[in-house]
This record gives sequence, structure tokens and C-alpha cells, in this order.
Amino acid sequence: MRSKVRRTSGLALLAGALLAASPAQAQELRGSLMAGVGASYDLIGLRGELAVGPLAFTLASSPFAFKSNTQDHFDLAAGLRLYSKPGGDSFFVSAQSIVSLRGDRPQFDSGSRGDPQVLKALTLVLGGRILAGEHLAIELGLGVGLLRMAGCYEAGCDSFFAVPDVSVGFGWAF
Repeated sequence: MRSKVRRTSGLALLAGALLAASPAQAQELRGSLMAGVGASYDLIGLRGELAVGPLAFTLASSPFAFKSNTQDHFDLAAGLRLYSKPGGDSFFVSAQSIVSLRGDRPQFDSGSRGDPQVLKALTLVLGGRILAGEHLAIELGLGVGLLRMAGCYEAGCDSFFAVPDVSVGFGWAF
């Protein structure tokens, strides 16, 4: 219950901050609901976006985030995106992270469990979004990122390696 209140409060604070950022831009509040692949979609998932002017906040989760061999597993992706122009066809640069809200507890080769790990990936993507019609949005992005090593060994779990990030999505922009 406590984490649900924190998440709801955090989203309300973020929405308020976006609206308060510039009263002149408050009328430009936009959003989108997209389905796609890539880090900004929590690998394969659904993403919501709330934007004021050229700046947008994204939050995504994958149906696969609930499937795990542990009961304390839940992932989501959160990011910031900067558009070249608000609304309509636009280029963008976005930074996102994939996190495990409760912290995945890696299992060592010996069978023991490690400390919870929250951060799973960080990526930076350049791309573009086009509107096909009044509300249908299609986007494509390419970038690079750092992914936390999936397996853990007695030497540790804090290894990251570089990975490409290809984002492809489509959905409803409003």
C-alpha cells in the first residue's frame, strides 16, 4: 500500500511540476500512449508520455516485467525526452533508465543471494516521431546504453556493458 501511495504521489508531483514549469505553456500539455520495443518501452511494452513544450516525461512497463522466478520482481522504464518542436512531426533525444522497483536480488553461482539491484540499464537515443493522421504516432530511434550484467558471480554484480538501443513504437498522440 505504501509504495502505491508513493508512486501516485510522485506522478501527481511530476504533473504539477510540468504544469507549473511555464504558465504560458500550460495550454500545450500533450500526451501519448504507445506500444513498442526498446529501452524506453521496458524492452517490449506500453509507454505513457506527458509533455509540456518540448520536454516530455515517459513511463513504461512491460507485461514481461511481472514474469520472473522471484516474487519480488517488477521493472519499469522512466525517461526524459526533448523534442525539436512541440507536437507534430519532430526529432527527439531521449534518456531513459530501466529499474527494478523492489530491486532484483541476483543469485550467485554458490546459490546465495546478492544485495537488491535497482538500476538495470541507462540509454541515450536519437530519433524521430511522425504523425500519420491526426492522432496516430509512429517513432523510430537509435542509440546506445549501458546494461547491467544479467548474471552475478562471487566477484560481484556491478558490471555494465555497452549495448545498442533500437526503439520502434506506434500509438495514439493527444
